[in-house]
Amino acid sequence: MSFQVGDRLKHPKKPDWGLGEGTAYGGGNVTVYFVDAGEKKLSLNHVELQLVTGEDAVSPQLDQVHPEPSASKLVKYRIGRVPRTTAPQNVRTWSILEHHFAIGESASYEQLVRWAKDHDHARGGKGFINYCIDKGWLEVAIPEPSVPRTAADQPAAENRGSGLMPDQDDRPMAAAKGTPAATTDGLLQDYIHGFFGYGSLSAPLWFIGMEEGTGQETLEERLQVWQDLGRTATLDIRLFHERIHGTRWFSLFPTIQRTWRRLIIVALHYVDEPVDRERIRHYQASRLAEETEALLELMPLPHKGLGEWDHQGLFASRDDYLSAVAPRRLAELQKAIESHGPKAVVMYGTTPPYPEYWRTLAGGPLTGTEQGWSYRRSGQTLYVVCQHPVAHGVTDDLYASIGDFLRGA
Repeated sequence: MSFQVGDRLKHPKKPDWGLGEGTAYGGGNVTVYFVDAGEKKLSLNHVELQLVTGEDAVSPQLDQVHPEPSASKLVKYRIGRVPRTTAPQNVRTWSILEHHFAIGESASYEQLVRWAKDHDHARGGKGFINYCIDKGWLEVAIPEPSVPRTAADQPAAENRGSGLMPDQDDRPMAAAKGTPAATTDGLLQDYIHGFFGYGSLSAPLWFIGMEEGTGQETLEERLQVWQDLGRTATLDIRLFHERIHGTRWFSLFPTIQRTWRRLIIVALHYVDEPVDRERIRHYQASRLAEETEALLELMPLPHKGLGEWDHQGLFASRDDYLSAVAPRRLAELQKAIESHGPKAVVMYGTTPPYPEYWRTLAGGPLTGTEQGWSYRRSGQTLYVVCQHPVAHGVTDDLYASIGDFLRGA
């Protein structure tokens, strides 16, 4: 069967991908944007896609999907045409933008998002800024010149090893005079010992995983983005991933990320909110790693899977890596917990030696539950250890029970 751009399609063997729309054809291949899986390039020689018509083809998500403006550091925006709006939340946030523009004539996308962070929009400040750009209220100004960083541009390495890890809300504003420019090796070492994840350490709920996954990006690209965004212990999850992966996780109707999905179930039950697929999608797009939780990793180097070792040039083996890095990371996390006092720390992943790491972090053995997870209270913090969200055989109910337990504790 031949298709046209704009046709609504389904993959018969991937019902969980949901409805899709053809965006490009050629050479026996078709590119389809699926509501629940994002963009996929498929061979028509191997996949018999199903054409969907009539009421079954109706999808507000696909109707509204469009590329978001680039978050590139090379682009700055200024006020375009004056908006005509009476919506109170729009007027309030626009006045904040005007105040900042009165100080400086242009601003980066990241600055605009931060200025509008309290906006009452389905996607918060990012959604409002995208809306303003779409409407022409904000327009591209002039590109920033690409200038190599000097010593004065480097963030200060304050509090390193102190347990008072500065996060995205507490980043140092300037480097101390005379600080040498970071070398590649120095930046890598700072990343290994100083980057822990996303969100604010002031959040009441912390998730700590084994290690972060990776896509097509290189470690060097990750290091550069971390450098550009301030080299802090935690970063804004949206800005970081949009620099690395594009907008698939945080677009208007994002692809639901498999690991985050069940962590979001915990978070929604923790705040006693209803849970369904669209609420999970909305939470991921606009609330993940914001006020309620921080998303952290014990080990810093990303991998495609625990069975792979992608960094032979840095450590001879995974065992060498764990031996060299895990003790210091655990000590830093323990100090940070003592300093920030989260109400709960959920640690996920039961592949050895991680259960032993989790016991160390919790301060002793944990008590098992009928649902298959375990817990321990130490001081004012409740520790929970559970299987990884994508482990074989786990269910949504397991993560819902953790959220309910933490809410009532």
